[in-house]
Amino acid sequence: MVWGRWVRRAAAVAVGAASSSVGVAAEQRTREPVVEPWTGATFSPTCSCWAVRTPTACSRSNLVLVGVGARCMLDNCVLPIMRAYSLALYIDAGVVASEARTLEQAVFLDRWPVALKIVVNRTVSADHFSGGFRRSISKRVAADDDADVRGHLEVVVDAFKRRGMFLPGDEIVLTWSDDGALLVTISGEVVADVQCEALGRAVLHAYLGGNPISRRAKDSFESGWRDLIGASVDQVAVHADVSVQAKREDAVPA
Repeated sequence: MVWGRWVRRAAAVAVGAASSSVGVAAEQRTREPVVEPWTGATFSPTCSCWAVRTPTACSRSNLVLVGVGARCMLDNCVLPIMRAYSLALYIDAGVVASEARTLEQAVFLDRWPVALKIVVNRTVSADHFSGGFRRSISKRVAADDDADVRGHLEVVVDAFKRRGMFLPGDEIVLTWSDDGALLVTISGEVVADVQCEALGRAVLHAYLGGNPISRRAKDSFESGWRDLIGASVDQVAVHADVSVQAKREDAVPA
């Protein structure tokens, strides 16, 4: 499976963010934390995230905030009990000076380092959380990657299970290095280092692809991306048409 096929499967970029999403305006990006409105979770405008630099060593990578959103059960954020967690997307600041014009290009093709920070909003057992994570990622694993991904996915699932219980305010950070490695931290502690590019693609697709785990968050990330690079609505609309056409082509058997 090549990176291009995953990009072709990504849905057209949303032109307008939903009212409940929070893209990060340029003036906010370096000045003040951003609050996710449904959960009240606060996210720093920058993230010093653990990232994989070699197969045997980790280091911190400074990333900038793109946007924040909430993951709500059945997409119902009105009832507090349905608000599972909030999440934020961070990306390497160097992407601003790059030729990437869309978030999909920056992440899936150009492979800029990114991090997804999850802040738990309600008490949940680690078994429940890890089971949901396994199901969500498994759905997005390409058939020809399945054998390679399953074992690596269980490494992450087992790391979650060892937590026992997740409490409100607990932070989980999933960081993807430019070499495709996936690093998982819980409350600042590295709990899994997975050298599996296919798993990284599946996790990215779960949050940034055409059928995301949280549409609110995906819309926020797209809105924040446009603020970050200063893309016009016309540019976004053109990309949307290209994405739809590419998706149709991808549906035709080779």
